[in-house]
Amino acid sequence: MKTTINKLIHFIIKPCEKIPILIEKQNTGNLSFINEKWLSFHLYVCISCASYKRKFEKIDSLLSKKMIEENKKIKINKSDIQELKGLIKNKINI
Repeated sequence: MKTTINKLIHFIIKPCEKIPILIEKQNTGNLSFINEKWLSFHLYVCISCASYKRKFEKIDSLLSKKMIEENKKIKINKSDIQELKGLIKNKINI
């Protein structure tokens, strides 16, 4: 009985192996409407994948904050910008 239910669930919704890819696509905004619905339904039914998504979102949030902090530490001088512009202009003219 349980195997029949599992087969039916995997027929109706995506199997767990495909969920991390769908979560990645959702995070980047490249998830189609149908896959969005499949993902939502799967996460509603599957506790393990829902937990994975929460952990993924937490890690993504922490990494985003870390990147913002690192970018604030970087100081760029106007002379560096001018030098880069000069190099680009030279490459374009070649």
